[in-house]
Amino acid sequence: ATAAARDRIGVIAFEIDDQSGEALSAGLDVLRAMHGVVDIVQSPVFGKKGRMGASVRVLCLSDHMDAVAEACLVETATLGVRLSQVDRMILPRHERSVTVDGAAIRVKLAERPDGTLSAKAEADDVSAAAMTAAERQRLRRTAEDAALKEEDDG
Repeated sequence: ATAAARDRIGVIAFEIDDQSGEALSAGLDVLRAMHGVVDIVQSPVFGKKGRMGASVRVLCLSDHMDAVAEACLVETATLGVRLSQVDRMILPRHERSVTVDGAAIRVKLAERPDGTLSAKAEADDVSAAAMTAAERQRLRRTAEDAALKEEDDG
């Protein structure tokens, strides 16, 4: 079995209660496109005086944290951000492209600590190739199974 790699990652956290959902979404899209940003998650929260807001967590490569934090202050209405670095474990993974029903679907394959492989079809590829929920589910499952089979065969 392959061990998970360890590294450190930057975490930038803040809350927003005075920016429209549309404006926040646009700002987070700009942040997502930045070099060094790994992921962005937002959750609904209740702030002071019972106001609805959003809690935002940005994960970024540690050496990009200052630039990403400054962009958070430009692209959102927050007045401040919290910065931290945390250790993380990352499974070894790679991507394989398979063709299902004439559509190219990217599939991420990850090796679990017990040596098994897991597969996850790229949601954007599946959505672009299938119209209904049932078609997307079938396409996703077929692509993941095909990628695992190709991995076993080759």
